[in-house]
Amino acid sequence: MQYIQHISDTIRRLGPTTANPEIKAQAYLDQVLNQLMRGFALATDQQLNDNQIPVSFDLLRQGLGRYGSRGQQKYWFDWFQEHCPLIHKQREGYRIGNRGELTMVTTDINLEILLASKNPKAIFDFYFKEAIDADADCDLADIDRASLKAYIQANEHNTRGNERYRRALSHNLIWAKIIFNCAEACQGRLPQIIKWSEFGRKYYSGINLQSASKIVRHAALGDCHQYDIESSVFSWKLVTSQCIDSEFHAYATKRYLESKNYFRRQLAESLFGNTQEHSINTVKKLITAIGFGASAHSVVGVTKMAHGAPAVLKKYCIALNY
Repeated sequence: MQYIQHISDTIRRLGPTTANPEIKAQAYLDQVLNQLMRGFALATDQQLNDNQIPVSFDLLRQGLGRYGSRGQQKYWFDWFQEHCPLIHKQREGYRIGNRGELTMVTTDINLEILLASKNPKAIFDFYFKEAIDADADCDLADIDRASLKAYIQANEHNTRGNERYRRALSHNLIWAKIIFNCAEACQGRLPQIIKWSEFGRKYYSGINLQSASKIVRHAALGDCHQYDIESSVFSWKLVTSQCIDSEFHAYATKRYLESKNYFRRQLAESLFGNTQEHSINTVKKLITAIGFGASAHSVVGVTKMAHGAPAVLKKYCIALNY
């Protein structure tokens, strides 16, 4: 690979003495690629659109070791970053869960080419072997490989659109190829590692359909139905509650479902004293939060400027949740 030759030549020309520059260059490339692949699964859509990926400089320093005499040792990673960097620091101090401090970086390395150079089992093991060895809880999602492959083939050589569009497409293709390869190695299914929030909600970590973009998720699932849970949560709660207790009337919920716009405007007027667009949008967010079980206390911060807002919001929380 071109990177190895360039890095090893730079070591010979400028670097500390090492027995085999090619081996050291390969180690640097491998460690950086490992961090980029892990960071890709952690990055948000916005970060990927900005071509930024979170990586751990601490792990890179540990993985590459040190050079120099005792008492004057320095990290190989810092030397590589100064003389032949493969990644470029944008900002540091970024944290995700208990992964320590991460640094946002950009890179010129083409991750699509990297994926093409690895077989499905190698990609699957990279993302899932550690979790499987630890016997982590997971859900298995059936992947429509024909549908996902068609999406990849239809967009692989797409050069249309502006730079931002092409960058987003490239990230979608990387996601699609990772999911496809993992499904290939797992009999058409994708393990989704379960992570529970402190409030009891289920999330997935690492590579999963929940974190994939909408278009990749649709391609991966193939011919399926899509439901907007945020919009349907009150209908679901109404039907479920009446199945449990046929005498349960839920008047406020029915009124909301029958006239959402009127209900939102009424609540906006009560909370903010106006029905302007930003107030209506805030009310929509509040109603969604209430629908998923939020209390008046937990969402009252956004309404603290409205006179009497806590009492009004508490009334609506009680009405919509019972």
